[in-house]
Amino acid sequence: MVTSRHHLLGEDAPRWLVIGIGVLGATVVGSGAWAFVSARSSDSAKATAAPVVSTTAVPTVLDTSVTPTTAATAAPTTTATTATTAASTTTAPPPATTTATATTTATASGPATTLDPVAAGLCPAPVTLLFEFGMAHTLVAPDDPSLVALAAWTEQNPIGRLLVTGHASAIGQDVDNLLPSLQRATAAANLLRAAGVADTQVAVRAAGEFDPLPFEDPESAANQRVVIRGDAPVCEEAAR
Repeated sequence: MVTSRHHLLGEDAPRWLVIGIGVLGATVVGSGAWAFVSARSSDSAKATAAPVVSTTAVPTVLDTSVTPTTAATAAPTTTATTATTAASTTTAPPPATTTATATTTATASGPATTLDPVAAGLCPAPVTLLFEFGMAHTLVAPDDPSLVALAAWTEQNPIGRLLVTGHASAIGQDVDNLLPSLQRATAAANLLRAAGVADTQVAVRAAGEFDPLPFEDPESAANQRVVIRGDAPVCEEAAR
């Protein structure tokens, strides 16, 4: 006796079994597909929800709106400072010009009173007395106006002194010409004392022939002279 066998999915398997297995397979496949779709949908939902969180943070970031206010506030301050600086620069020149003008005026008017030491009273007017060749006396009297003016200056300037310098021409030996120049200076000093000048305010000096007049011949009679001036460097310039 031959025993017949039925395979589970063979060609000779019962039809109902084949259909059941097919339905079961379709169910399993459908369930898998549904699960896969559900998972993708869930991921898509999460991905869609993420931007919502970042969009809610946008208002917090928008706090930078304070910057325009700061810029707007700083702009007027800068403008006001610039305007103030411009105004100061515009108004500054007039005082400088006025000061320069005043300085120029003072400089121009200042030296007028000190150009002439005689006019300023710093020195007496220099006096020159002429002598004859080889002579040590002069015809000038103590009351001569020039000597009186010298005496008046010494009264107004108690600490001032008169320098009396005797000169000689270059005729003869230079050593021999020192003596007549000294004698002439001494004679002029005596005239000053007679005019009222104190002894302490008279100084005598002999120059001989070593200080002739400029633009004059050293042997000229014009060098036989005595010069009386104030005993100060500024007075020496006035006597030339």
